[in-house]
Amino acid sequence: MNWNRSGWDSLQCILMGTATVAAISVIVPAGVQAKSATEIFQIAQQTSVQINADLGGALGGSGVIIDKKGTVYTVLTAHHVACLLNCRPNINYTVRTADGRDYPVTQVRSLQKNPTDPDLAVVTFESSTSYPVATLGDSRSIGPGSPIYVFGYPAFDGDRVGTQRDPEFSSGMVTSRPTNRPQGYNLRYDAVTKGGMSGGPVFDSEGRVIGIHGQGDIEGQLESATGGSVSIKTGFNAAIPIETFVAIGSQVGVSSSNLQVDDTPTQDQPTDLNNPRTARDYNLRGLMRLEEGDVSRAMADFTQALELHPDRDEAHHAYFNRGNARIRTRDYPGAIADWSEAITRNPNDSRPYYNRGLAHYLVGDRQGAIADTTEAIQRDPGNEKAYLVRGDAKASLGDEMGALADYDRAIEINPNYPIAYNNRATIRVNHRDRPGALEDLRRAAPLFQAEGKMRQYHTVMDNIRLLEHALSQQQTQQRTQPSPNPPTPTGDPNLAKLQEWGLNPVTCGDRVVSILMEGQEYCTQPSDWLSIGQYRYLPAEDRLEPISGPSNLDNPNPNPNPSVDDGGL
Repeated sequence: MNWNRSGWDSLQCILMGTATVAAISVIVPAGVQAKSATEIFQIAQQTSVQINADLGGALGGSGVIIDKKGTVYTVLTAHHVACLLNCRPNINYTVRTADGRDYPVTQVRSLQKNPTDPDLAVVTFESSTSYPVATLGDSRSIGPGSPIYVFGYPAFDGDRVGTQRDPEFSSGMVTSRPTNRPQGYNLRYDAVTKGGMSGGPVFDSEGRVIGIHGQGDIEGQLESATGGSVSIKTGFNAAIPIETFVAIGSQVGVSSSNLQVDDTPTQDQPTDLNNPRTARDYNLRGLMRLEEGDVSRAMADFTQALELHPDRDEAHHAYFNRGNARIRTRDYPGAIADWSEAITRNPNDSRPYYNRGLAHYLVGDRQGAIADTTEAIQRDPGNEKAYLVRGDAKASLGDEMGALADYDRAIEINPNYPIAYNNRATIRVNHRDRPGALEDLRRAAPLFQAEGKMRQYHTVMDNIRLLEHALSQQQTQQRTQPSPNPPTPTGDPNLAKLQEWGLNPVTCGDRVVSILMEGQEYCTQPSDWLSIGQYRYLPAEDRLEPISGPSNLDNPNPNPNPSVDDGGL
């Protein structure tokens, strides 16, 4: 079989914008009617909720209460938060309100019928407790430079997922207003967000919901050294404008007449950015140019921002963004140097570690990639992409069990992550866990299809057919082979342990499972949970630890490295 790990490469950045007219302007809020950040936080905290699933390890998401009818509340969130594993029906969801109470979700209604539809859904719950309903605004009244606030429940530490999450309130500014983006993500901003905040509300300066946050970084295309395209993550956060939902909410039974809407324009004063004066101005214009593809002028703006001797925070942004510009020209050493400078100025930001780790991988420094992605994970345990990249680096160094653990965690964080299922299948095939590999591929295929990645979908389907054929041949061979005479139990507690596990002891030889227990070798036929290979029994933990797998008979054409020529996964 031709097994390749799908592409994972994703670069993160801080700001990005698109200018579609000759004059670029930034809007500076007048502040006359604007609420204070404290006032907006109080509104956000009371109207926002957690959304959690009974799926082990899943981070959970966020949402905002938008309607109430009697005791029935309607929460607006992202489709990918409330519809895990292609809306698998046996997953149960709960809503946790600001007072710490948990309510079962009574209904999930999605607005995403195909991969390009808005990434929106509504869920309902019932409670006799009175909770406030958010006021909706209109994002069309704001533009680049307008202040925004994102509220949600991120996962910080490894054990703080699901209901254990604490709220986070992140301020920022609008960086661009693109149009016709896939899944409706037409509002971009530079507020720092983390996994678990998807589905949460974005507020304007008057405390009105103007968007639903859902993308922590936006994909772009970068030409790889081998001539193919590599998908990068720019790091630009994005939301679906709230007016998108107001226009189509009736499709899921939410009429605009039942919503609290205040679309009065904010009082903003535009400032011309064609004549930037501050480091912040140059940073913003550089990011707009970067998205337009004008990399050289973008780098010039970031450099000019640094020459103005900005404060540490603005310098951090400029170095970080210039690194993202350099990587587009394959200047890997320059990008690594800029991200190192960004880390020096803000060592708590996970994103430059992640970006630098990815650059290390691209230049063949697997140990550097592992070190940096580990630092990124320590600062943002909800970054499934960091686990994926680290897993691929470990696999390429021969640490397949370490890679397997990272893929497992990536899937726990994001059960809708097809690349992680695909890459985990490669490890399982190498260790003769054909049923496990087949299960992973069967999960990956519909997820790729739902994302509109049809080339990857067809590749996975081809591998499913090949693996099904191999399993069928194996089962036929086992039926036609005479059963070896098993050793007779003689009071040996190790044999009793094997039988307790439902394993049938056999004479040791080829194509069997070999288990070392207390210095003795015991052999069994493979089962649906234990594949051919060598294992060591750990009595203190009562589990088997793989020692080595068999020769790679199923994988005559293995690719030990993650694919970067993947058409932009």
